[in-house]
Amino acid sequence: MDSDLMVKYLPFHGKRIHVEKLAQRCGLPAKEILFRYQHGCREDLLVVKNISKESRYSFVRYQGKRLTIKELLADHQQPGLNEFIVRKRFEKRTNLVKPLTKDEWRTFYHRQQHK
Repeated sequence: MDSDLMVKYLPFHGKRIHVEKLAQRCGLPAKEILFRYQHGCREDLLVVKNISKESRYSFVRYQGKRLTIKELLADHQQPGLNEFIVRKRFEKRTNLVKPLTKDEWRTFYHRQQHK
């Protein structure tokens, strides 16, 4: 067991479970589970399951830090910027928080009109 793990127990499906036990059960490192928990993936299954790339809880790298798209959007609020645009930019390796391009605005407005 790692002595540097600050949190020993996490809420999981309405019960408290030891991080190491959860890690063994799910096949993920305990540090990864704690990292996800600390970065907002607090819903039961998001802590341990494979998070889809389109989810706002998926991770991106921004300025050398690994954080969730939800955290990035909270820190850099812009009209029209959402998890789909951030994910697309991350895959293209472009600036994640620059103002939206004309194509992105068209996509954003098209989606807004059809809601």
